[in-house]
Amino acid sequence: MPMYSAAMSRTRFETILRFLHFSDNTTSRPRGHPAFDRLHKIRPLIDHFNQKFADLYTPAQNICVDEFLVHFTGRLGFKQYIPSKRARYGVKLYKLCERATGYKHKFRIYEGKDQTLEPRAALCNEELLAVKWRDKIDVYMLSSIHADTTVQIERATSVIEKPLSVHDYNLLMGGVDFNDQMLAPYLLSRKTRRWYKKVSVYIIQLAIYNSFVLYSKAGRTGSFLKFQEEIIENLLYPGGSVAPTTSVVSRLHERHFPNVVAGTSNQPSPRKRCRVSSRSGIRRDTRYFCSDCPDHPALCLGECFRKYHTQVDQRTNRRKRCSTDVNSGKSIALLSEDT
Repeated sequence: MPMYSAAMSRTRFETILRFLHFSDNTTSRPRGHPAFDRLHKIRPLIDHFNQKFADLYTPAQNICVDEFLVHFTGRLGFKQYIPSKRARYGVKLYKLCERATGYKHKFRIYEGKDQTLEPRAALCNEELLAVKWRDKIDVYMLSSIHADTTVQIERATSVIEKPLSVHDYNLLMGGVDFNDQMLAPYLLSRKTRRWYKKVSVYIIQLAIYNSFVLYSKAGRTGSFLKFQEEIIENLLYPGGSVAPTTSVVSRLHERHFPNVVAGTSNQPSPRKRCRVSSRSGIRRDTRYFCSDCPDHPALCLGECFRKYHTQVDQRTNRRKRCSTDVNSGKSIALLSEDT
């Protein structure tokens, strides 16, 4: 992908990722302190996006809460094990999503069974319906918009009465699943020992999807993939500037043709050292160069020209061996090439 290699090298990207931090470690409280926070490393990120998600959009009536597991197998005190998930180990998040679009209104990271919430236990409403219904297991429901009514559901061998609240729940519970489905092809999960880096990247992807929902509601068209590509392009090259052409990008991704080195009155047939041969420790001069590359390298026709424009590293594997001239007693270094 020429666009990324032109923006920064892989070493620079890995260095930025290595030193990625969202909070000051010196302000972290020790375990046992009243203000101790397990999520201190990404707390600014959590608070920022939760506030932004709520401010920018108000979900419709049908919303749902479900869990999601960010895959992580390293050492972590609040790592969860959920056998029903494809990635059975990881950091668990609860997401409050709009059913129709999958927009995330709020999310919370599960910190362990000793986690305290403010306010504690639950919030009550005067018009609150509590339902217990027996299906394969006991199902408990709380609703502020339903009455104590039922609907008839036809099954293979019988017709059953199901509470309307349970029926609506089954119809409208897919908001989180829809959100997960949209993000699944683009998850940037990579191996790391730092749990907060995995979670922080996932939170940023949640923000990107929420932006796409707002983008679509404003009347714009296009796929989620195209939306992400435009974000990346504008971050790398703001204002529509063209990606800078580097030697690596040019020689590997563009068309190239050889040219003859121009002569002068003093030197009608000049020659230059072949770049590919020189990198392999071989002295070889040539009359040809590539006029389409930014730095116009001199290249031998044939194998050297092909290697330079198809391989990142054109050097050949070389080994040295020494032999002794019997007559003179001098050591002669011989070079052999393994292409």
